[in-house]
Parts: sequence; C-alpha cells; structure tokens
Amino acid sequence: EWFNKSLAIIEDGEDQATAADDHYGLGQVKQHQRYYTEAKELYQKALDIHQRIPDEEEMIKDYRSLGLVCQLKFEFDEAENWYQRARGIVEENRDEDTAILVFHELGTLSHAQYLFDDAKSWYEQALQLSDRLGKREQMATEMHHLGLLSQARGIVYEEAEEWFLAALEIREELGDIRGVGDECRQLAVLFHEQKKYPEAAEWYNKAREIFEELNDVQRTCRTYGQLGMIAEEQGDLTGSLEWVARTYQMVVDYDLPIMVQVKSHLARLRDTFGEDEFSKWWQGFTGNDAPTDLEVDTSAII
Repeated sequence: EWFNKSLAIIEDGEDQATAADDHYGLGQVKQHQRYYTEAKELYQKALDIHQRIPDEEEMIKDYRSLGLVCQLKFEFDEAENWYQRARGIVEENRDEDTAILVFHELGTLSHAQYLFDDAKSWYEQALQLSDRLGKREQMATEMHHLGLLSQARGIVYEEAEEWFLAALEIREELGDIRGVGDECRQLAVLFHEQKKYPEAAEWYNKAREIFEELNDVQRTCRTYGQLGMIAEEQGDLTGSLEWVARTYQMVVDYDLPIMVQVKSHLARLRDTFGEDEFSKWWQGFTGNDAPTDLEVDTSAII
C-alpha cells in the first residue's frame, strides 16, 4: 500500500530512480507472498528504468532478482540468462563482493536442476573468492551448500559431514548461535538418512537445546518433530508420541505452517497404539482430550 501511494505520486514525474525503487519494492513484496509472476513483472519495470538512466549497480540487483524469481518459477533457462547478465557486469567491473553472490546463485540454480558438477564448480568459486576476501560468514554458507550437494548425491556422506563440520566451526568462531544450531540439525539429518540413529539423535538434541535457548519457535518445533521420527524408527513409540505431542502443541499455540505433517504423524502413531490407548495416553500426558481431526490430505506436502 505504501509503495503504491509513493508510485502514484512520482510515476509520471522526473524522479524515475525513485519510481524504479518502488517497482522493485513491490516486486519484493509479491515475491515474499509467492506471487512470482507479478514479482517478475515489477522487477522488469524497475530494470527498464535502470537501463534507461542507466544505472549498472541497480541493473545488477534487478538481474539477480529476476534470476531468483525465474528460478522459483522453474524457468531455469531464463534464470540462468539473468544471472549471467549480472555476472558479466560484475566481472567487467571487478566487483568481487557481488561476484561471490552471483556465483552462489548460479550454484543454487545448477543444484536445483541436479547438475551437481556445475553446482559444485560455482560453489567452489564462491568459496575461494570468499576465502581470499576474508568473508568468513559467506565461507560458511558455501561450505553448507557444498555439504548439501554431497548429501544430495547420496554416495559421499563422509564428504558432506566434513563440509557441515567445517561450516559449524566457522559459525562457532563467529558466534552465530542460530547458524550453529542449523549446522547441528543438518548433521542430524545427514546421519538420519543413513539410519545412524544415535548420532542423529545426538545432533538433533544439540540443535534443539540451541533453538530452545533462542526461543526460535519454528526451528524448535521442527526439531521436536524430527526427534519424534527418530524415536519411531527405532521402535520407541511412546518416546515418539511425546515428541510429536510437543510438536502438535507448538503448532497450535503459534499457528505454524506444518499442521498437516504433524497430524499425519499423529494419525500413524494413533493407528499403531489403537485409538483407546492413544486417547488415554494423550489425556495423561497433556491433561487434554486427544485430537480427533487427524485425517489429512498429505498429497500437497513437498
């Protein structure tokens, strides 16, 4: 609303740079709302103005945003075209700080298309440049993504572990507590995939302690759910139900967007326990009646 008010005042005037800022800001709003087609149109309007002015620095920003929104629309060829336009300008201007970000974005684009060798090359270029420029936080980001890449391949788990541990070390060094929690949870997921349950539980619990201390509700809730999965897969159904009951309560209390997943998990546990036993356990553990609306459509879960 505020961007549109601003745009209505200046759109037909001489201050085209500010009009471009408004178009870009509206694009950001639409992107966050997941209206990607509208976001793309608004970024394009901002770019048209920046090309006329011309303002190369702003053009790079527009190119990168257009690349991202096209990537989110699965328009991968067009996304690459926008990223490569940005890359051309930053390399010509020797803007190494922005080059790191563009290399990373090209890495995520290749990663999304399962072009693992290309993704690895881009992430490594971003890592090497970050290292040379002393950008430790960005180094941790690239290490994390290299770990995700190794994990996605499914045959290089040890390499993935090394990358996550290297990222963890940097985040600890920087005092990035939330980042430390994220790396711990990713290590847990890595071991979980390999059915190495004790190691996975240990890393999930390290992440849980950090997220609880930070009062990070979403991360805490998801970690509770993952601990519930670990317990269930090891045959500890009561332990699993305790974790999932905590997850359910947080989802209700904070209106978190994972209710379908939690209800699906609870329904599975209810069917294993039997409805009467499930209801009795729930009453004893929470003091409330057990939820009954657990039948959900899980087909939309990604």
